[in-house]
Amino acid sequence: MMLLVLVLLFRFGGRQLPSPTTATLRGPPRGRYRTSAFSRRPMPVDVATPGLKAASRGGLDAGSSAEAPPLSLQEQRLKRFITLAELIPPGSPAADIGCDHGLLAAHLVHSGRCPNAIAIDRSSSSCEAARSTVERFALSHAVDVRQGDGLTALSAGEVDTVCVAGMGVGGILDILKGPPQADSDPLSREDSLLRSLRIRTLVVQPQTPRLGSLYALRRWLQVHQWPINEERLVVIGKRLYVTIKAVATQPRAVDRDAVLSADIERELLLGRAQWESDRDNDGIRHRYHRYLVNQRTVLARQVADPRWQSEQKQRWMAILDDAIRSPTMSPSMPLD
Repeated sequence: MMLLVLVLLFRFGGRQLPSPTTATLRGPPRGRYRTSAFSRRPMPVDVATPGLKAASRGGLDAGSSAEAPPLSLQEQRLKRFITLAELIPPGSPAADIGCDHGLLAAHLVHSGRCPNAIAIDRSSSSCEAARSTVERFALSHAVDVRQGDGLTALSAGEVDTVCVAGMGVGGILDILKGPPQADSDPLSREDSLLRSLRIRTLVVQPQTPRLGSLYALRRWLQVHQWPINEERLVVIGKRLYVTIKAVATQPRAVDRDAVLSADIERELLLGRAQWESDRDNDGIRHRYHRYLVNQRTVLARQVADPRWQSEQKQRWMAILDDAIRSPTMSPSMPLD
């Protein structure tokens, strides 16, 4: 299984998936090539699996009425990698925290998106798997695999971009905040470690699209002056994944308890997805509408329970009702 994933990744630089019957681990097949979307390296075009490029932005071509064929587990992982990689600034050294098998870091360097990358994981077995991936593709000179606890494994100035994916919002926030300091000032900034490492860009992809969790993530970024520069939606089967890119700005004091305007609260709840060509994609539009309806159902149960009632949830209900009734899922309306 893992070898198949590696094979797919090796051909992934041009956003193409290989045929398992023709691809090998020794290198790209001889024959026709085209330029990678991330670099000028030649990438094979005669081993592509049709439909993945279209699927990378929601599963359907704009205006298409036919559903895309189901993706394998490996194709699903690659589809999410496409979205993550596209939001990482070209030429920016990057760190993948919680790297698992190290596939994202290897892809970023192999495709030419990043000159070098650092793959970090607390698990020794994951680090061993990541090193195997890096050695398999002869990337040891540009991909450094480290066993460590999140941001603490980095030194100041090593990377410009940090990517965190494949975990819940709670885990992502724990990594962004860094380990708690017993003697720290309770009023100190929670992003002080990120600032000290001189990180400029955050790219995060939570594992779950729960409305309240995404609100908490966006609110944390807002409070600490990491404005969201872009959001992308990726649809895999019946699941939705939101990928957020945030860019550091000059830190300043923010009143966390200040009353938010209606527009800001709506933005934090629903996001600001840059739909681009997907704004007319009926597949994404339909799936996102179903997501809103499902989230409203969950919220309605909470509002009906005295233990969970709050003015905030009442406002959220009104926001969702307005979004669900909207005749057009406008590009300013979020994703997930």
